[in-house]
Amino acid sequence: MVGLFRAAAPKAVPRDLLTIYAMTGGIPRYLNMLAEAEALTAEKAVRYFFSNAGEMFRSDGLRCLADEFGIESPVYQDLLDKIVEGRTRWSELQEGNGPDVAAYLKRLEAFRIIRRLTPFASGRRRGLTRWEIVEPQFDFFLRFGRPAYCLGGPTTDDCGEFEAACLAALPQHLERVLKVWFRRAWLESGEWLEVGGWW
Repeated sequence: MVGLFRAAAPKAVPRDLLTIYAMTGGIPRYLNMLAEAEALTAEKAVRYFFSNAGEMFRSDGLRCLADEFGIESPVYQDLLDKIVEGRTRWSELQEGNGPDVAAYLKRLEAFRIIRRLTPFASGRRRGLTRWEIVEPQFDFFLRFGRPAYCLGGPTTDDCGEFEAACLAALPQHLERVLKVWFRRAWLESGEWLEVGGWW
């Protein structure tokens, strides 16, 4: 992705690259859309994301969940919403979701949308386990796109409000994305079997 991005936007700064990665997850189709719209800076990409032309970015996450999980997609959506809101403990995820969410969490892990976090050397004791979203595109969609999508999409009146809120939250969000980026790079290097920071 870095090579494609540098070729399309040679004057871009690292924040731009990280924002585009957060929005697209490195998916070429989305990168091409942003390149064709000449939206390869953080500000332009966010503006495009909340424009009428960027509607696919805001709705594609829900479509993907519906395609993969069918009639159970609302349960998966609820679990992902809770994780985004910071409710990452078993009891918080279980609340309101029927008898047991273990199978749903395992499936989200199998799709590499979320991952289980456990303190070092603690085993898999239920009380200590947390979950986090590791797929950058889903994380961005859930944090920024889904609220706009649920409100019927931005209009000319509220588009600026969504953009401003996203840009204000972007530095903290990009910190999490950078952690995922480095974790993937370290795992793909072949030197490490597991990479994590929660002890």
